Amino acid sequence: MPESAPSCPLRAPALYIEGRQADGATREFRLPLPPSRIQHRGHIRAFERRAKKAYFAALDGLRTGAPSSQHLAKLSRLAAEARHKSATDILNHLVSVLNAAAIVAGGTPVLPPPPTPLESIVVHCRMAHAQADSELSELLAWPLEWLKTRGYVASRQLEVLWRVPQPVPIS
Repeated sequence: MPESAPSCPLRAPALYIEGRQADGATREFRLPLPPSRIQHRGHIRAFERRAKKAYFAALDGLRTGAPSSQHLAKLSRLAAEARHKSATDILNHLVSVLNAAAIVAGGTPVLPPPPTPLESIVVHCRMAHAQADSELSELLAWPLEWLKTRGYVASRQLEVLWRVPQPVPIS
């Protein structure tokens, strides 16, 4: 009889970030994946702009602990309009993130900024779908922009390392 897998909750794909401040202090946190490769009929750039705003709003909801009901409604509409299943899944996950931040945090930041910006970060993702450098930089563009504009990471001379999951050999 085969062994059953240990029961552990499945987590949505995320970017796991390990950062180091100038004084050597470390900080670990995770961010939801951004909606990438969105396919939508009509005005793709307008849709991508809305998706980026929605992603930033979801992350800001984690930062403040008080997500806006207006942002939640916009994000829900955006998820309903997405035509690509992976984009829809990620957008729906962001809706869940905003709902969880509102319920759990109650106005307390879920992801407070560090006392001083992180000078180096190592980012890893358990999804191995992005292997090429161009795909990795595309996946990291929005989260990195958010981290910089909100003071989580240094704006200049930030060292970013990407840890790509190694394939597991099948025996």
